[in-house]
Amino acid sequence: MTARFSDGTEATGDVLIGCDGVGSFTRRWIDPDAPEPRFTGLLSIGGFARLPGLAPTPGVQRMIFGARGFFGYLVRTDGTVYWFANPNWSGVDPDRVRRMPTDQWLTELRELHAQDPFPVPQILAAADEVGAYPIYDLPHVPHWHRGRVVAVGDAVHATSPNAGQGASLALEDAVTLARCLRDRPSHPPAFDEYVRLRRPRAEEVVKYSRALGRRKAPGGSRLAVGLRDLMLPLVLRNATRDARNNHLYNHPVNWDGALSGA
Repeated sequence: MTARFSDGTEATGDVLIGCDGVGSFTRRWIDPDAPEPRFTGLLSIGGFARLPGLAPTPGVQRMIFGARGFFGYLVRTDGTVYWFANPNWSGVDPDRVRRMPTDQWLTELRELHAQDPFPVPQILAAADEVGAYPIYDLPHVPHWHRGRVVAVGDAVHATSPNAGQGASLALEDAVTLARCLRDRPSHPPAFDEYVRLRRPRAEEVVKYSRALGRRKAPGGSRLAVGLRDLMLPLVLRNATRDARNNHLYNHPVNWDGALSGA
């Protein structure tokens, strides 16, 4: 397998493994009819600020379910605040995100979070630059490999960041694919086994993460916000005792064990 790059260089190997993200060229080479990423309706907007007097939060990231949007932040030991927001953009063209200037974003975010508790409005008042992008996922990609080419990670199962499992899934893919290539006689059965082992878990996490994202956008009504705020403490208290989702966050990959039938 030979890959030729835009700078004129080449690389040759037994197989090509594409880990080129949600906009993957590898996915489209494997299947020209592969589905396009699906907009989740949420944006990820973030930046830095300095707010005198705000204490550092070493090892802690604070997250606020605001009245009209989700907001998170941490304070580094030097006083720099890293913040992010996930406003609901459902029904709006996500391509507008790339065209909006910083001043407009800050105006909208300051209005959106004006009624949220300290220090959310104060952080946004001190912010002066932002980065913004729409959040996409890939709920189902029919084909993960073709010939000697196979894809891993976001290229075939991009997940929204709400469950915090995107990097985990990619690492699990890498180890599982390596096991399959080690324990199967050639790349065709290795690729088939890799997909069989990975697809159910990956698609379940994508679905679960999207459901979590819907909780960040209560719809703006006082009733919806009130119900969310009433139930959220109970949900969080029981989260560590609820075994139903443990498999989503504690997934073992037995590198030392041979695959069955190997």
